[in-house]
Amino acid sequence: GAGGAGGIGSGDPEDIPDGLPGDPGAACEIEYVIWYIYHSSIPDGPILPDTIIPLETFTQTVPVNPTGVVPLRFMNPTELGFPPLYFKNGAQLQVHGGLEYSFAEIPPSQFPIISFEARNVAHSCPNPECIILIGYSQGIPVGAASNQLIGPGSVETLTLPAPPPGVLYDQVQFISLVPMSFLHWEIVIIDP
Repeated sequence: GAGGAGGIGSGDPEDIPDGLPGDPGAACEIEYVIWYIYHSSIPDGPILPDTIIPLETFTQTVPVNPTGVVPLRFMNPTELGFPPLYFKNGAQLQVHGGLEYSFAEIPPSQFPIISFEARNVAHSCPNPECIILIGYSQGIPVGAASNQLIGPGSVETLTLPAPPPGVLYDQVQFISLVPMSFLHWEIVIIDP
């Protein structure tokens, strides 16, 4: 049903609280699981734009007992505005373009994504914001993070902030305007 009319506050606005201070509360422990996206199943060599590769996820950096599958799409020149280059070499995935991870097929009740990290991203960005993570919910960008380090030999972790309350990430784009690389275990998703 419809809610009733709001109440009207009363009392002395000059009143000074005179009670005893309360005790500190206990810390609230949040349980969450870290899932690693495993890129080693990507074959070595060049990768064409618009290629979609299903990647297994694991709760540890050992490829046993997969916990799920996340499709990875290599973004195309029309989306990016420049011709991308993608290459897999052993444990390294080299990217000058964009990666799109889709979580839409996983029921949100089983997979509420609260964070997404790209760890140990190696790059030589000449300025901040040349590597960008964008978190989407139903096609709308709701969170973003970008590189802060600049110059040759930079290595850093990019972390999406938690989405707004009641919103879940269902897709993440990882866009690099300059060449970058990361190891096959270094994309992490956090499931509360």
